This record gives sequence, structure tokens and C-alpha cells, in this order.
Amino acid sequence: MSTIRYTTEFAASPEAVFPFLEDSDKVKQWMIGVLEDRPTSEPPTRVGSTFEMDIKEGGKVVTYQGEVTKYEKNQLMAVRLVGGCGKTPMTMHAEYALSRKPGGGTRLDYTCTAEMPTGFLFKLMAPLFRIFGRVMVKKFMKNLRGLVDGNAMAAGAS
Repeated sequence: MSTIRYTTEFAASPEAVFPFLEDSDKVKQWMIGVLEDRPTSEPPTRVGSTFEMDIKEGGKVVTYQGEVTKYEKNQLMAVRLVGGCGKTPMTMHAEYALSRKPGGGTRLDYTCTAEMPTGFLFKLMAPLFRIFGRVMVKKFMKNLRGLVDGNAMAAGAS
């Protein structure tokens, strides 16, 4: 098992940040490699909601099955994703916890845990997953921060 943790802050409120975590069209704007994010259950989003994500991994497009495992509007969302380009699927648990900062803005605490398939090759790959995963998370969060704070600035200008 491999875990990545990342914390970032936004000038925008949790109410402005949360739609970028929940809305499938917004997710594709900041999460590199996500080609499609399709709900497979009826709205609204809640614990038990399901979705599919088509993610480009290297030269292949892989479909992940997802389920919302925790949900508190504008505060918390956790998902489980199952899939991957190998013969044996990988399971990932991602959690986004939002908190309002004193004086304004939002703190986002992100945690992602990957359950790798068993076997010698996957044990060798676990450290690479952590390194690559950390680099990708930093890129994701930079994209997310730019979109969220850019939208907040544009809304304030209107």
C-alpha cells in the first residue's frame, strides 16, 4: 500500500472550491489525463454514487470504476477507484477534505492511498508510484488552484 498526502490553500471559499471536485466537467479541466468522467448513478452526488473515468495512462485509455465513499457538501468527498492498465486492477482511495481558513479562503487536505496488486513486480513499482504520484498531485493541485482562484477573481470583478 502506498499513500500520498498533499495540502494546498485557495483564496476562494469552500463553496467555490467544492464544485471543482464534484462536477465531472470541472474535474476534466484540472485532472491531467482524465478524458471522461461519467456519472453512472442518478444525481445528486451522495455516498454510494457511482461513476466511470476514462484516464489516459501512457499510450492507453483505461476505464476506472468509481464510487463516492464519503460526502459532506462543501466539506468532504472521498472516492474509491478500481482499474488500471495491468491485468490485475489497482484500487485507489482519494479523499478531499476542505476547511474554511480564518480570515477567508480554503485549506484542502488531500490523501490518496493505492492498494497495489500483489507480486514482486508491483512491490518494485510501489516507490515509483509514490514519486510519480506526488509529481502528478502537485500538477493537479496547481491546475485546480489556478482554475478556482481564477474563477473567484472573475466573479469578484463582475
